[in-house]
Amino acid sequence: MTVTGTHVRSSWRGGVAWGAFFASWGGGWLLDGFTASVYAFVALPATQYLLPASHIPPLKYESFFLAAFFSVFLIGWGTAFIFGPLGDRYGRFRVLAISIALYGVGSVLSGLSTNAYEFMAFRFITGLGIGAEWFVGGTSVAEIFPEDRRVFGAGLFHSGYYFGYFFAALAALFLQSIIGFRGHAHPRRNTGGLHNVHKVHNKGA
Repeated sequence: MTVTGTHVRSSWRGGVAWGAFFASWGGGWLLDGFTASVYAFVALPATQYLLPASHIPPLKYESFFLAAFFSVFLIGWGTAFIFGPLGDRYGRFRVLAISIALYGVGSVLSGLSTNAYEFMAFRFITGLGIGAEWFVGGTSVAEIFPEDRRVFGAGLFHSGYYFGYFFAALAALFLQSIIGFRGHAHPRRNTGGLHNVHKVHNKGA
């Protein structure tokens, strides 16, 4: 700690509950960034797989459902405003744990969806968890940093989201060609299914 005149400046490490910070940064904001951005890589193959499984004509409704899946995710994110008052009432780290569980479960179930309606419901849960983590995690980080380090802490916290982008890009680069948007929905199978739909459509025309 250094003292300049009457101003006390804490050290880089001093006065910070780093365990709580990394729970918010890594368990929260980094995985939020991964979960939110990985959807850009899997949206199209997931939609092409789930619409025929739901008996929905993909050629007619693909664009609608691509938008609907993302819209429902954002509605879930917006609904997460309810977690702000809950964090004040029941404790931020308790609600933070709930938010991480929500988007973790929502993400896993999204990958296990068997039809478009299940996927939409699970995307809502994922968005709800991510939005809640943003509310509660950001406030928690502000509280665990000393006042003169709070701006630094906020910047460090939000860097986690960009690490999430990075890991999502790596996952798409190295894993998507192997497992597709999930293990049993390989891109080749998705593409083949869509190709068959085109053939049927062309014959009907």
